[in-house]
Formats: sequence, structure tokens, C-alpha cells
Amino acid sequence: MVPLVHKNESLDHFEAFFEYATMGIIVTQSSGHIAAANSFALKEFGYTPQELIGKKVELLIPERFHKKHSKYPENFINAPDTWIMGRGREVFALKKDGTEFPIEISLGKYYKNGNKFVIAFISNITERKKTENKIIDLNNQLETIVQKRTQDLQETMNELQLSKDKLQKIQSFQKAILDNA
Repeated sequence: MVPLVHKNESLDHFEAFFEYATMGIIVTQSSGHIAAANSFALKEFGYTPQELIGKKVELLIPERFHKKHSKYPENFINAPDTWIMGRGREVFALKKDGTEFPIEISLGKYYKNGNKFVIAFISNITERKKTENKIIDLNNQLETIVQKRTQDLQETMNELQLSKDKLQKIQSFQKAILDNA
């Protein structure tokens, strides 16, 4: 049986979770304004709390996605479940310095004092993407090697067939000579 903890102790655990998580956590109001960001997210995006809190979440999204993204917060707030954004497509975030990086993002929501909030759990997947690209490159190289080896093998098989045909002609010629002798 799990012992009951006091509300203050539970709040301390939540604050520790939020502050020391090894992924970015950003909380937005239903309007899309950033209400909170943990240290990991601030470091990942290159902002100070003063530069980020109160700003629209689109600040963290490459501009080419702004129009499409503007519909997502309302759709998500009204959806019954949590979301994992970008299933089947790549999702990118934007650092303060303008650098884009691939992310995975899971969204949850909660209500407090009649207000709706969205909580985003953000993982930078740059290293995974680099590894995936290396695997794709290696697979392409392997496919090229296999195609070359298959072509070489086919050429060798053709040469063997020609040699076999020549050998059969020689044997037929020798047999004809012996038969006539």
C-alpha cells in the first residue's frame, strides 16, 4: 500500500519533476500563450523565462507551419484524448537563434480554476534522425553493392554459359573426328 503524502509534499514532487525533467515541458493557455517552461525547454530553445513566458507558442515553430498550427490548439482542447503530434510526418521546432530541429511532441491538457491549459512534452530527436539517415545511407550503399554483385554474377554466368557452349562444340567436333577415323 502506498502511503498518503501531504499536498505540499506532492506539490514538491511535481515541481521537481517539472524542473529536472530531461525533456522540454511547456505549458500554454488555451489561447496559445506560454504560461510556463521548464529549464530543459528554456535551454533547448535558447530563451530566458522573461523572453518566453506570455509569448505565443508559434515563437517556437518555424514560420512555414504557423498557418497550419493555428488550428491545432482549439482542435486539441476540444479533443477527448491526448495527442502525439506528427504521426507519420516530421515535426520541427525553432530555437531563438533561428536553428530548426526535429522533435517529438506529446500533448496533454488540464483544467485549473476554469481555465484550460495544454502541456507539451518535447523531445529533440536530432541524434535519432542523424542515425536514421546514416542507416538509410548504408542501406542505399548496400543496395548499390548488391546490384553490382548481381550484375557481376550475371556476367560470370553468361561467360560460363558461353564456355559451356564452346566446350560442347569442341566435344562434338572431337566425337565427329573420332567417329570418322
